Amino acid sequence: MATNLKPPKTTSVIPPIPNAKFLRNEVNLLLNELIKIKSQEDEDGAAADNTDNMPSEVNWNFKVMINRIKNGSGLLLLNYYYNQLLRLRQAEDKKKINVIMFSLSSLLLARQQYLTLFNMLTQFLDDPKSDSKDQGESESFKQLRSNCYLIIALAGLLMLFKDNSSVDENSIYFKDIKSNFKKVNKQSLDQLIDVLSKVAPIHTTNLSKSNTTTTLKVSNLNDLGEVIKLVQELRITGRIACSLCAEFEMGLLFKQKENDETVESFDDALDVTGNEWKKTINNYYAYE
Repeated sequence: MATNLKPPKTTSVIPPIPNAKFLRNEVNLLLNELIKIKSQEDEDGAAADNTDNMPSEVNWNFKVMINRIKNGSGLLLLNYYYNQLLRLRQAEDKKKINVIMFSLSSLLLARQQYLTLFNMLTQFLDDPKSDSKDQGESESFKQLRSNCYLIIALAGLLMLFKDNSSVDENSIYFKDIKSNFKKVNKQSLDQLIDVLSKVAPIHTTNLSKSNTTTTLKVSNLNDLGEVIKLVQELRITGRIACSLCAEFEMGLLFKQKENDETVESFDDALDVTGNEWKKTINNYYAYE
């Protein structure tokens, strides 16, 4: 997580963040100030979001990020995501639902609740409401589905490996894993290859090198057997799958910004932050 950030068109350098614990402490200080503002809003009778104790003016993406940092991989964050999904479904906000689905997928991966994730994403893709006219057969929605199919397949493989220390092709789940993987397109697999080249399978502060602490260069992953092999060799792990969720989510949230572009709004600032996160995607969900 430690990295120096230089905002565009400035000579200032933002000090590095050593770890998630340090960041959580800083965020708690910020939250205390936001809660004070929210309390003042309530006293003044202003409309406010009672689900997160933050002022109504705070950007939704920022609220999600703050809750993510504050709660790590705990149950409070799990409940927060489920509540967000319920509210967003009622509001029929498709884009935010898709964002939260990847956030929730990552959290379930981090908590090793693979079967819950497997079933949840399967139901999400089967939900008639997710195939609305505004998304329908658009290229972006086809890509979203492909990304979800890949996460389902990886969750299934990780589940089988966790239970048996190998991927049993005779498992009752293997047929569904194979079916989902067949629906994954090249772009989704290329993103998995990109993650493997940037993120080590296991987080460690130990400087010794091994298969689980170094990145991996893969030319292609067209066959499920190749993916199974990487899972069994501990080259594809929960950390890799979480980072892939981050890659997919950031693709929905952040626009690519050039270094000389002016930051004029809070959304612009989040885009700058998002582009920096893409360099260290394993830090996106603040689990480590």
